[in-house]
Amino acid sequence: MLTLLHPPAQFPPGHAIHGWRIVKLVGAGAYGAVYKVEMNGKHYAMKVALHRATSGDVEKSDARLKRELGCLVHLEHPNIIALRSHGRWPDFETGWRYVILDFVAGFTLAQWVERVHPTAQEVARLFVKLAGAVDHMHGRGVFHRDLKLNNIMVRASDNEPFIIDFSAGDYSHAEDLTDAPLPPGTRRYRSPEATRFFRDNEDDRDARYEFKVTDDVYALGVCLFDVLTAPQPASDFPRT
Repeated sequence: MLTLLHPPAQFPPGHAIHGWRIVKLVGAGAYGAVYKVEMNGKHYAMKVALHRATSGDVEKSDARLKRELGCLVHLEHPNIIALRSHGRWPDFETGWRYVILDFVAGFTLAQWVERVHPTAQEVARLFVKLAGAVDHMHGRGVFHRDLKLNNIMVRASDNEPFIIDFSAGDYSHAEDLTDAPLPPGTRRYRSPEATRFFRDNEDDRDARYEFKVTDDVYALGVCLFDVLTAPQPASDFPRT
């Protein structure tokens, strides 16, 4: 049996995880690796936590993928990435946690702007759908908390947008994973209220900002500003 030390380096193309056949590694972030996988002739995205819960998970990647799973089970919207399955591998109790999502063949929002050069009308149509998705999310007690250009995908075939990556998300009664005044996120998309709170409380490790609907709305507004004003919108702002 394959001994796995680090999923992104160890899941080769053709390897099967509970029937999901690995096609290729798509990318890896702070908390998880994403693979394109196939089952019954259809492609999906598999997101795998970078650590097991029992392996000194300093980044809490296992817990954050569990949090993402908790967010997604509350949501069902045509412009929010759909959850299809989840599990642990190779052991159902102690293995690496994974979730199976719809695979979006397309581009991040930043890449879409650079490749397509959309008109203002096309941008407006796309953001009306995103605003509806954010409203749906908030109506079910879910916050994304890291809305940005790289966390919105646009399908190449029809320019349909999808909000992805709820690893920094939150929902009602979720376990608190934050050990800093602000939740994980990206500085550029912080609301003025969150920035002011951090400035006033950055030395107080017990202080916790109460994330609000307006914080996600502000982040979506920053995305809209960048799409409308920058022909090559920056999409790699540091997380803080």
